Amino acid sequence: MPHVSHRIDMLIVPAAPEGLWTASGIATLRANWQDRQWLDGEEPGAAVADFLPGGFARLRLDEPGRMVLYANQQGGFQVRCPDTGDNIAAAFGAALGQWKQGAPRSMQCPACGAEHALEACVLRPEGAFARMGLVLADVGSISLTAEAQASLEETLGPVRIVLRRVS
Repeated sequence: MPHVSHRIDMLIVPAAPEGLWTASGIATLRANWQDRQWLDGEEPGAAVADFLPGGFARLRLDEPGRMVLYANQQGGFQVRCPDTGDNIAAAFGAALGQWKQGAPRSMQCPACGAEHALEACVLRPEGAFARMGLVLADVGSISLTAEAQASLEETLGPVRIVLRRVS
């Protein structure tokens, strides 16, 4: 079993699973962050603490070309029924595997009997289905500043933040 890492990445994804950002939106965001000295190319800028206290190692745009589940990579996670709160991790894992093989992104819930979209299930730590994301690698804290959050949403629209422990 691999040991648990202390490295955490912050993943910023569109709030809607099917959401996509435009190249011009990403370019505008990067230019804004560079003007504020939050970013210097792909690395943190001189004023990074005004963006993310503790900073980060690098920023990259992840575009896998398909829908993926952005989630924790080490230490596992819990999955709960959105209606009852019951543990449905095994059924979710099976449905996730089937989805990766071409099945619909949904599951028959063993807890309540309803059909749930996989993104409706409650993941702890949080995860998100998305087609793209901004990856802040090796973050020094787990929360963006209010100013950084506002900058993101003003430029790209609603977003979700997922934390991922990586090896």
